[in-house]
Parts: sequence; structure tokens; C-alpha cells
Amino acid sequence: MSRLNEHLEHIRNTVVPTRGAAQVGLDAAYIAEIEARAQPPLLARGLEQWNAGYLYEQHETLEWLWRATDEPVRDLFKGIIQSGVGGYHVLNRNRKGALGKWTGALGYLAPFDSLHPYAIDVGHLRAQLAEAREALLAEEEPDWEVQEVRVKQMSVRWVVRQAAPRVSSLLRRLDRAWEESPLSVLGNLRGVTEEEATRLPETRMRSIAYLIAHLGVGKAIVAARCAGDEALSFQDVAPPEPWRDLPHWASEIQERLRRVVGFLTEEALDEMRPLFGTTLSLERILEATIEHDIYHAGEINLLRELYRTDKT
Repeated sequence: MSRLNEHLEHIRNTVVPTRGAAQVGLDAAYIAEIEARAQPPLLARGLEQWNAGYLYEQHETLEWLWRATDEPVRDLFKGIIQSGVGGYHVLNRNRKGALGKWTGALGYLAPFDSLHPYAIDVGHLRAQLAEAREALLAEEEPDWEVQEVRVKQMSVRWVVRQAAPRVSSLLRRLDRAWEESPLSVLGNLRGVTEEEATRLPETRMRSIAYLIAHLGVGKAIVAARCAGDEALSFQDVAPPEPWRDLPHWASEIQERLRRVVGFLTEEALDEMRPLFGTTLSLERILEATIEHDIYHAGEINLLRELYRTDKT
């Protein structure tokens, strides 16, 4: 069972639904602490769902975290939940429900407005909510298509923290290997058609599509190891089958990995984690991930050119 599932089981078995926030104010020490915290797995997953438009699902995910928390920051989680549920009501054309949830969300988020707990840009989220709420209030008969577009453009974003030197170097190299260099994975995918991506070579070993799925699955596991999840395996990660969805999915996994790595400290890079039958430091795992991208980028380039040569 993955760390996330274990966390869910713990919450189901131990958390009282009516748990309230501890009576601790947002003093300077507490603010500094929550702004320095890394995003726990449930929060990271809930924000991914929120930003991908899965507004009902983010509620299901983040509610567990909200229920498990007995300190003031639980109101932040509640505000994020209600902001997403308000958007869900808009997509279902429920004006009253949307206004109610967005009004509640603005209140829950207000104490954190100028803060960045877990690196979340709360002020940006509140500004979007306030604008969307005012626009919906102004129309008794809303133009739902316009309202839906507004909701789909909303996002929960986070601020960029100054990463430690080794972490910054790894992030730059991850970006170069995946997309920033013309020789990167995505650089070699430019112009690749579905026919080229799904075609098997004569050896019938692996297609370009297979390689992209393979890279995404591997990075999902590496991201989990960086976050402390030592149980996630190949069987737990299911890439989409249509080719048109694969590059986007793999890029989302890349962003997940970048976010987790961005929260690492220099000391964490030296921690040992299990990976594919061996144990390595997180720094070495990430270096191997970069090398893995470079290796398969070359393979994609070779397959692409072989297919195009066959056509001529």
C-alpha cells in the first residue's frame, strides 16, 4: 500500500469529523513555520486535481487533510476546498451554491491573504475568487459559458522558493533533459505523428509511445521517493493509452517531480532511498533520472529518423 493510502486509512480510523482548529494565533513564529513547510502528499495531490479541473475530486482529497489537521492552517485547507467546490457549482450552473462556497472560501483564506503557507500564493487565489464572485453576483441570469471559462482559467499557484545550490543545479538539468534543449525528450518529439509514435520497429521491442510512458512512470516513482513514499511501484502508475494524451501526461509528471525536488534541502539530497532493487542517495536517483531522459531522447531520435527514412 502506498504512503498516500496508508495516510487515508489512518485518517479514516482515527480522525473525529468535528475536529476544530487549535486556538493558536498566526504569530510570526507560526507563519515562518508554515511558509517553510513542504507540501504533504495529500495537499500536493489535491492541488494537482484543483489545477487540472477535477474540482469535485480535489474536495474528496483535501477533506481528509482538513479533518486530520488541528491547527490554524486547517482553515487554509478548508478555503481551498470551498474555492474548488464553488467552481464545481459554476460548472453545474448552480449560482446559489457557487456564491455560498466562494463567500465561505474568501473568509477562510483571509487570515493567510499575504502569506505563502506551503509556498501557496493565497493572495492570488483570493483575488481570483473575489473577481469571480463579484461577476456572478452582478448577474441574476448568468452567462454560464463566460462563467465556466472564468472558472477553467483559475488556478492555485505557488511561489518560487530559492532552492539550495545542488537542488537548483538538479532542477536546471532536469529541465534541459526533458524540454529545454533541442536534444531533449520533448525536443525530439516535435513533429512526431501518432503513426510514428505508435509504430513498432522491426525488432518489435518498443515504440516511441512506449518510451514516453516508460519515462513518465519512472519519474512518478522518483517523485514519490523524493516525497518519502517508498512503496509506490510500476503497477501503481497507469499512463493514458491514447498517444495524444501521453506527452501531456508525462509533462505533468515532470512538473510534479520538479515541485517535489524544489522543496528538498541540501541535507535531504544525501538521504538514502530504495529504488528498483537498490538503495541510492536522492541526489544520485535524480542524476540517474536525468541520464535516463538523455538516453531515451537519443533512442526516440533514432526511431523517428528510421521511420522517416523508410517513407522516402
